[in-house]
Amino acid sequence: MSDKPGKPAPRRERFNPNALRWDGDNLEPSLERLFRFTVGKAESSIRWYDAKSRPKKRWAQTLRVTAILATALGGILPILSQMPLAEKASVLFNPAWASVAIAVAATALGLDRFFGFSSAWMRFMTTQMHIQSKLEAFQYNWMQERAAWGATPPGFEQAQAMIVNCANFAAEVSKLVEDETQAWVSEFQNVLRRLDETGKAQIAATATGAIVAKVDNGANCADGWRLTVAGKSPQHHRGESGVVSDVFPGSYKVTVSGEIDGRPVQAETMVQVPPGGIVEVPLTLA
Repeated sequence: MSDKPGKPAPRRERFNPNALRWDGDNLEPSLERLFRFTVGKAESSIRWYDAKSRPKKRWAQTLRVTAILATALGGILPILSQMPLAEKASVLFNPAWASVAIAVAATALGLDRFFGFSSAWMRFMTTQMHIQSKLEAFQYNWMQERAAWGATPPGFEQAQAMIVNCANFAAEVSKLVEDETQAWVSEFQNVLRRLDETGKAQIAATATGAIVAKVDNGANCADGWRLTVAGKSPQHHRGESGVVSDVFPGSYKVTVSGEIDGRPVQAETMVQVPPGGIVEVPLTLA
């Protein structure tokens, strides 16, 4: 995400109202100081967003280009793998690399979403432009008010109107910064919620299950029978049932073998183990 919550607020000069004098002889210089302070505060915010948007832009562009290229590569590799080399029909590329490329693309997009490089870049640019626009409008309005004074110093009513203008503009800038921060908070919370949901879904999708082999004539094997599940070591069982636990979701070939009356017998079948599921497999040794 953005560099919040370590994000400091845009640097602002501490405003000391006691340094201003509002008597008739000091109205104009006090208004000038107030104007410079108000403009400086807005310019500080603009500089902050401009500086912070640059690294966001670089990371956003890098990760997005990586995702685009990796996605394209994932689509091209299966085609390249079908192209024979010379006349020997040798495979140029293993199509499994397409899955790797797609995984790289997904990782790049995931990193961009989690750290919010693209979204922060757009938020920073938008907020910066809005503050710049309001600053320019405020400066032109200020010049218009000053032109209305003519060659005479401002009066108390004019000074009050100028102070209200400064306060309103400062409030607008603060509201833009606050809205941008709230947008980041909402985005970050949504990303955390999606990550939590994805994590739970992945855990549920990879929960191990079990295979229960029901061998109706297994008791006829005097020395017991062997239960083999692809990827697992063979297990020796007696009676009519045997269990293989800690089986990851997927398709498996289940084989049982033994001897009945000195004659080798065997049975096998394919089963699909769902996440966290227990699958009973009926078999008959023959």
